[in-house]
Amino acid sequence: MESTSLLQGTRVRKGQVLAVIRNPEFIQLQQSYLETQSQLTYARAELARQRELVKEEVAPAKNLQRAQAEYGALQAQAAGQLARLRLAGLPAGRRPIVSTATLRAPRMRL
Repeated sequence: MESTSLLQGTRVRKGQVLAVIRNPEFIQLQQSYLETQSQLTYARAELARQRELVKEEVAPAKNLQRAQAEYGALQAQAAGQLARLRLAGLPAGRRPIVSTATLRAPRMRL
């Protein structure tokens, strides 16, 4: 944990910052997600290219199947990485990569 301004037993409100957590793994998570997004962009273009080549009967269907499989695998990988980022409370866009996450008080249900 990097910091907290709360003392044990302090009442907190929903959404209030409880602590700031620093972890070098946060950087790796964000980097991996951004790399996968870049690969996904390429795979999407390759898939479109292979569809067109198969349609024009210039390339074999197995090239299209390979491109579809690669694109699907990258989609699954990106979805898993995005879920991990959200779980850690980290940004998932092309924002600057951060090494800290803010832990906030959850909504209490009675």
